[in-house]
Amino acid sequence: MHPVSNIIKPFIDNYDYMPSNSLAADETYIIVKGRKGYVWFIMDAVSRSILDYTISDTRTFEVTPVIGLSNDDEVSERYRPFKQKIERLNRTYKATYRVTNGYDMGDGALSSLVLWVAYYNFLRPQEILKLQEEQSVS
Repeated sequence: MHPVSNIIKPFIDNYDYMPSNSLAADETYIIVKGRKGYVWFIMDAVSRSILDYTISDTRTFEVTPVIGLSNDDEVSERYRPFKQKIERLNRTYKATYRVTNGYDMGDGALSSLVLWVAYYNFLRPQEILKLQEEQSVS
């Protein structure tokens, strides 16, 4: 897994995703060497492409918190659509991560994440592309 992820990482990290101005960021936890770690994603909320990702051992990252399930304040109301998209991304990642039961090495976690991001951005069926194709045919 490491050689493949080492080959494709520069491609996915330097690809011109042409991001919109609508970005969302969030973290989800994973287990590395028996300890809690965090996978951070920054995604384009329009194309849903993952623009950046990292693994860290802390949650220190400046984000606008959207708390709870209802729009009880102005911040939650404004950012709820972004929160829903990034949480959906986190759930999609966690569904594939859970089968690993954690990682024995940080390198294994990063290699797996790189391959998953490559799959998510370039190989999975993407609704936005289907919509664009339908519009160009019309």
